[in-house]
Amino acid sequence: DVLCAEFPDEPKWMGGAEKQNCFEDFQCGAQYLINQGHSSAEKITINGGLNGGLLVAACTNQRPDLFGCAIARVGVMDMLRFHKFTIGHAWTTDYGCSDKEHFEWLVKYSPLHNIKVPEKDEIQYPSMLLLTKPTAKVIEEVSDMFAFISQCL
Repeated sequence: DVLCAEFPDEPKWMGGAEKQNCFEDFQCGAQYLINQGHSSAEKITINGGLNGGLLVAACTNQRPDLFGCAIARVGVMDMLRFHKFTIGHAWTTDYGCSDKEHFEWLVKYSPLHNIKVPEKDEIQYPSMLLLTKPTAKVIEEVSDMFAFISQCL
């Protein structure tokens, strides 16, 4: 079975204050596959690059129980500072930036700011692979920081 989605006519549905909808829809798709007996969390691997890397990292933080493996390729990991690096300032129309108006919803899904402590939070992260490349528009150091903090916990 393949899950497909239709995007509404309103383009802002997927960004800004509504960005969390993307993560919840993705998680619901995985939950559907599990509930229908098509798969199990241990068998579901998620993979995404750039904005998809953000999707993978955010969903892994929010619902680690749904996935057996996660691959985030050059994802935007620091939603509070992405606009200060390279071309990130051009993405503020999609994501917002960490000013007073946008801070509250950005911090709720920013992968770097939502890493859980497995023992304390009683969760188990899936196996994760974080990929970057030196020529990427997304800052490599932030992905490295995300990986380092995740390993330390």
